[in-house]
Amino acid sequence: MSRKKLLTASIFSLALIYGCGGGGGGSISSESSLTTSSLDLYATDAPANIARFEVKLHKIELCRDGACTNTEVVFNDNTGITLDLAELEGVYHYLGTVQVPNERFVGMRLEVSNQGTVVYEGQQKNLVLKNTQNINCDQQTGRCSIDIKTNVDPAQGQNLVVDFELNNFQLECNDECRVVHVEVSARHEDEERIRTRGKIEAYVVIDPQSFDGTISVSPELTANIESNTLCKLPDGNYFGQDCIQAIQNMQGPVCAEVKIHPVNSRVIKLELEEGEDCGERYEEEHRRRFEEGEEEEHNKGMMERYEIKVPLSDIQVDTTNNTVTVNGTTIQVSDRTYCEFDLQNEQDRYLVGTDCLSELQNLQGQNLYVEVEYVQGENGNYIALEIDVDNED
Repeated sequence: MSRKKLLTASIFSLALIYGCGGGGGGSISSESSLTTSSLDLYATDAPANIARFEVKLHKIELCRDGACTNTEVVFNDNTGITLDLAELEGVYHYLGTVQVPNERFVGMRLEVSNQGTVVYEGQQKNLVLKNTQNINCDQQTGRCSIDIKTNVDPAQGQNLVVDFELNNFQLECNDECRVVHVEVSARHEDEERIRTRGKIEAYVVIDPQSFDGTISVSPELTANIESNTLCKLPDGNYFGQDCIQAIQNMQGPVCAEVKIHPVNSRVIKLELEEGEDCGERYEEEHRRRFEEGEEEEHNKGMMERYEIKVPLSDIQVDTTNNTVTVNGTTIQVSDRTYCEFDLQNEQDRYLVGTDCLSELQNLQGQNLYVEVEYVQGENGNYIALEIDVDNED
């Protein structure tokens, strides 16, 4: 059995934003009769050397006592929403908004599923959480709780960011990967940083019959699909109006994960997901729209997707044949390949098609990392869907 100690900044952060908002994932509850403040829930940050780290989030509670026996539930989704923590670097994933009592809390408890999926060092494995010093799992319910010792006080700051710190995060990997240890910390953060850090992400449930290209994340955050918006649909990539029309032709409801630029209210990327990833909201809409036994069709024909992340120096770029070669695998870059460049101290850039190759060439020699998502075409060749470039190792 190999023991992995992951030496990067953080694996999973949960930002709790006091302010106005609404909607989001799961059910939100607050039963106190005290004066309340509005609490927006986000998740953010992830390790860059893991291509995928999926877990289901079920519940978030604020603790009034050290043993966390007296709590205020601020997020609750029995089905659980799926978070790919490896996609949250530089992104705040919106979870919902709740009114919370104006009182001091001494901790927080997160409840997650005890199983998930991880792609680490190029290999996909089952992820398993079991009882450790700071993880408490119930095998009957299939859930694990993680307690965070922190002071939460709306009067002292609008935003609370909670980090899972990878400098002390460990996996044991053999046929599966087990989470051995995770340490969690929290800090207050200015709301302006949340809004201007780069991108906001959320799960939304779309009704194709009424869809017009507008995405409502919360009452105060609405964004539009524009000509350069990427839509990753089951049969490939679409942009702009083609994306809107493709979704309108689907049977609903559909679960989608959207990434939004909060400043100009533009949808950067929309990706269809399995219905269960959206949690209870999708199940409720599905029951409303479909009779028992009827099956939605939007995920039929989904091509198997592959992911790999390597240093930029390990990629060979061929602008003549419009390909990149990674670990001996040659991948075609088409006019529907989407590229995102998220570099430190620079504004994020988004390119499409062969412009991606020219930019990759321009960046050669820099200490950067590239993640490629690709599929296998009908003739056996590999086609790039998305190429992401960042500074993380």
